[in-house]
Amino acid sequence: MIAVSGSLHGYDKLQRLISTDATLHAWNSNVSWDPFPASKPHYDYQYDAVGNIKAKTYFANPYTYGNTSSPVGVNGHCGPNALASAESGDVENPLTRYYTCDANGNQISETGTGYGSETHNLIYDAANLPTRITHRNIWDANPPITNVTRFAYGADNARYYRREAVGALPELGPVVYTRKAGSSVSPPETAYQLRDRLGEAFLFCKDA
Repeated sequence: MIAVSGSLHGYDKLQRLISTDATLHAWNSNVSWDPFPASKPHYDYQYDAVGNIKAKTYFANPYTYGNTSSPVGVNGHCGPNALASAESGDVENPLTRYYTCDANGNQISETGTGYGSETHNLIYDAANLPTRITHRNIWDANPPITNVTRFAYGADNARYYRREAVGALPELGPVVYTRKAGSSVSPPETAYQLRDRLGEAFLFCKDA
């Protein structure tokens, strides 16, 4: 059977997406094109007076935002129109995420509570670039798993170093350095990253 899907989108006068309706047609060797497509869930999107999204059905409801009640960074306040919390749209396993910021408006923490818990904590340098991200959750294992990602930047603020959690690869600009304890590679292997005009890697290859 071949399934072909389609969707219809609705917009408001400001060209903001406000609804999506998906459909599914089916075709197989015994049945001609199905004139009665199966309906899929209807999605609605809501916005506040200044254009911040307030809710997405089947995803998150509601979103709350910061205001001018206190200066940015005081008690983690993120300021006007910055996301303060979002509640999962999953009725059976709800999860609410809360966000805090520093005095420069950088997000420094994300805490999820409800069905399990999850936290992200971020540290920035003087140029407001992230240097360390710590992710901790209790879904995958007990006791909780903690993963740390580290970054370093050059004088031009371009990132030249990234190291993921334990066992991952350190990244030195365009070079990825692999070190395996208790083993050796003879002769050494060289791998190359081919990048597009935006600097994103799209192909990896090795010496023949």
